[in-house]
Order: sequence, then C-alpha cells, then structure tokens
Amino acid sequence: MFHLKKQKDVITELEKNNDRSKVIIALLDFESQGVSQIYSSTLSDIIQSFLINSRALTVVERKDMEKIIKEQNFQLSGCTTNECAVKVGKILNARKIFLGSINFLNDQYFINIRSIDVETGENDFAIQEKFNEKIDIEEMGELLSNKLIIEIIK
Repeated sequence: MFHLKKQKDVITELEKNNDRSKVIIALLDFESQGVSQIYSSTLSDIIQSFLINSRALTVVERKDMEKIIKEQNFQLSGCTTNECAVKVGKILNARKIFLGSINFLNDQYFINIRSIDVETGENDFAIQEKFNEKIDIEEMGELLSNKLIIEIIK
C-alpha cells in the first residue's frame, strides 16, 4: 500500500515547483464494480475536495461541470475513453481530465485513476492503489489526491 505525506507537506513541495501550479483539471465520476455508485461518487467528491483545498490546481467543480456540459448538450455518463475525455476537457477549458475506476474484490478496494492531457489526447500518467476494506474513505481520498498532485508537479 502506498503512503504519502499529509497534504501540508505536499503543499510545501508544490510551493517549490510553483511553475506547474494552477493547472485546470476536471475529475469525472468513477466507474465502479462491486461498489455502490454512492460510494464511488463519494470517493470522487472527497478527492475533488482535497484537490481544491490543496490550492495547487484549479479544479472545475462538479456542479459547474454539469451545468456547462448540459449547456453544450453533451452527455457525461459512459464517458470512459480518451476521445470522450478530450471533448469534455475542451468544453470545460481544462488542461487535464482525470478518469477513474473503483472496484471491490477479496475485501480490498482497487482504485485506478488516469490523467489525460486535453491538448494531446494522450495519457499523462496513471495511479493504481489497493486499500483494505477497513480504511476510512476520507483517508483514502486524501492519499489519492496527494498522489495525483505529486504526479502533476513532477
């Protein structure tokens, strides 16, 4: 299992790499298997909140994203491909789009998140984590958001 520094340590690291701060990102809802949609949505909301609170990135908030997407007559449900993510990113004026999945198998959560560069349509990076079922969802969200921030500032 991956353990990261607390968010204040990540923010200190970000301040040293100020040139990459304020990247505009959007986090789409996670796909889920063996996990309720409510749990999956809660985890993506927690990750989004930690990303916003880090002040390291500009995050398109879910309510704003839904409003903009609706105005453009675009459908987010089932958007799991790079091509779809790039379209969403362009509509939202985001530089990066995060797509993810959460699965529950053998008493463990398996979480995969990939970052897609909206300009190129290519995968920037992906993170994968495994958590036991006893971990607090908020702790899980903080660890994942910190890992995403660290990958972006590399």
